Amino acid sequence: GMTINPATGLISWTPTATGSFNVTVRVSNSFGSDTQSFVIDVRNPATTELVIDDGQPGTIPVGKWIESTGPNPYGGRSLYSTTRSDNYTFEAARSGLQEVYLWWTTYSNRNTNVPIQIYDGAASSTVYVNQRLNGGQWNYLGTYNFSGVARVQIISTESTLTTCADAVRFVPIGSSAPTITSDPITTGSVGLPYTYDVQAYGSPTLLYELTSAPGGMTINPATGLISWTPTATGSFNVTVRVSNSFGSDTQSFVIDVEITTVRYTTVAIQNEQFYINDHLTYEGRTWNGNIIEGLLFNARLVNGIFDDLNPQTVNLWKYPDTGIWDPNRNTSEFVNAMQEWRNQGMLAFSLNIQGGSPTGYGSGNWLNPGYFADGNLRTDYMDRLESIINKADELGMVVILGLFYFGQDEYLTNEASVKNALSNVINWLMDKGYRNVIIEINNECDHGRYDHTILTAPRIHELIELAKSIEKDGFRFLVGTSFNGGSIPTNNVVKSSDFILIHGNGVDHPAMITEMIRLTRNLTEYRPMPILINEDDHYGFDDAENNLVAAIQSYASWGYFDYRRAGEPFQEGFQSLPVDWSISSTRKMNFFEKLSEITGLESFPR
Repeated sequence: GMTINPATGLISWTPTATGSFNVTVRVSNSFGSDTQSFVIDVRNPATTELVIDDGQPGTIPVGKWIESTGPNPYGGRSLYSTTRSDNYTFEAARSGLQEVYLWWTTYSNRNTNVPIQIYDGAASSTVYVNQRLNGGQWNYLGTYNFSGVARVQIISTESTLTTCADAVRFVPIGSSAPTITSDPITTGSVGLPYTYDVQAYGSPTLLYELTSAPGGMTINPATGLISWTPTATGSFNVTVRVSNSFGSDTQSFVIDVEITTVRYTTVAIQNEQFYINDHLTYEGRTWNGNIIEGLLFNARLVNGIFDDLNPQTVNLWKYPDTGIWDPNRNTSEFVNAMQEWRNQGMLAFSLNIQGGSPTGYGSGNWLNPGYFADGNLRTDYMDRLESIINKADELGMVVILGLFYFGQDEYLTNEASVKNALSNVINWLMDKGYRNVIIEINNECDHGRYDHTILTAPRIHELIELAKSIEKDGFRFLVGTSFNGGSIPTNNVVKSSDFILIHGNGVDHPAMITEMIRLTRNLTEYRPMPILINEDDHYGFDDAENNLVAAIQSYASWGYFDYRRAGEPFQEGFQSLPVDWSISSTRKMNFFEKLSEITGLESFPR
């Protein structure tokens, strides 16, 4: 009665009796053939396994469960909650001894100690699982003797971490040959541990073994955990066999090993707070009664990869000691200063591919396009950018990366070029494996000098959505954009953004900072998300009231903007070119001393 479609390979069959049935499939063409043999274990319906996916009959959500973007959900969707005491129940009529498995999706802010209550019809027991590991597969919870009712309840216990609900599986225990149910992990990196936890079911006890494998690879014969550390690139064949007294199953696959750059820093957002490497920033820190943890103190350092392609203006930025401008020196000295900034408690900085005004404020004929006219990337710019992001990744710092700047966007031919530039940058960041970057589409989208309307406030949300739509392996970058000093964001931007950027330039009284933050939170499209001031040229750090303190009191992050004023020496400022990137002036020292005091990190030596 079993048939196979000769063109598609679809096997169809309706069993009429219980038992074990051998099947061999042969696939061939003019170059040869391959075969696969397996055993189908047919049981009575009452004793077959049952999978319940989220949203199906038998699921009972309590609280707010939201669709997750975690990778490899069962059935195409998983859910998550961030509300303490929410729970999600899977319930079915089950009797007898059964294995229970749970499927979830991983995410960087998943709870690592999720309680799972299992009710067997008479009593409950609790199992704890780490949902940052082993996602996208069946995870064994235990074997239980059910007496008519089986209930598995996932409980959310954290408001700052997410709890996932996806699917549950019940497998009756009987005598059967093994079946491998997991998909192999087929990529590895030289020098990094490779693990694959082979999942299979069958009874009695299963034995796991490798029948072919590269040197140094091992498998736990009782659990099926494969462990290996590749020492060279290449493709490596593996065959695993699982057996018991009733039969066996095999799985063959190829692991492609490449040299992969190790990344150290991740940034994530949960409500109004920032996390670096799954920990709240400035964890546990308060200052003068104000909560500091979860904030992201930063500075505007947008000209870190600047160059001037206009030969008529490039000499304006020459270094006083050499008499020439050198973009590579500029970036190198930037990188060399980063450890010093990080030591004083600065965890982030704003950088822009098209830079900012090299005079602090104002415009001119300098040419710092960052891109070719069609939006393709300039290798020299990206090489400099890579050196900065690499160092930030090493130091545990976040890069607020701006893509466009007024006065330079005009060198992109048209709107298609703008979109091409954005897509090229996001894909470049993805290919490099960065996780410590958040995106500022452009500097001050409500500024009147943008040539392309898609870069202006009424339409900038289109580019935010475009950036958010680019994903790789379930990951996307967090995206927002900024507004002029004294302005609050528009609802279309708030709706699309992951975080809010406002500027304090021109905001001459701390009470105005407080009011800007209040008005932003009162916007109709606002939902709990971080507010960052990533540009403010008001100082007075020893005053009882200043813009920095006002931001902290409103639980908003603050960013230092310092430029060299007319007549000031080379050591002043962090934007006017050429820049002395070290903490070399009294104004810089005052900021970093205050930042060190607020964050509780290393103080700057006088």
